[in-house]
Amino acid sequence: MKLKIIAPLEMYEVDDVDVVYAEGMEGYFTILPLHADYTTSLETSVFRYKKGGKEFIFAVDGGVLVKMGDEVRIAIRHIIKGDSLLDLKKQIQNRR
Repeated sequence: MKLKIIAPLEMYEVDDVDVVYAEGMEGYFTILPLHADYTTSLETSVFRYKKGGKEFIFAVDGGVLVKMGDEVRIAIRHIIKGDSLLDLKKQIQNRR
């Protein structure tokens, strides 16, 4: 899958994503390459994806996720990229 994350001050584009994990209004969900097309609002939460066995992790402040065909697009108000959950927690605390 292709993944495009769009925030007001930055953008991430990633090819060959294996899986996406996020939290919408209906709860946590997983998107795999053959997942049906899907649209949802995202909660303020942790967003993750895996590529080639490596996991990438972000804190997100709401937004919208659209999965269409082989592409997942996410529009987010605020995003923080971290190396781990502990790293994200520290970064969030430092921004307060």
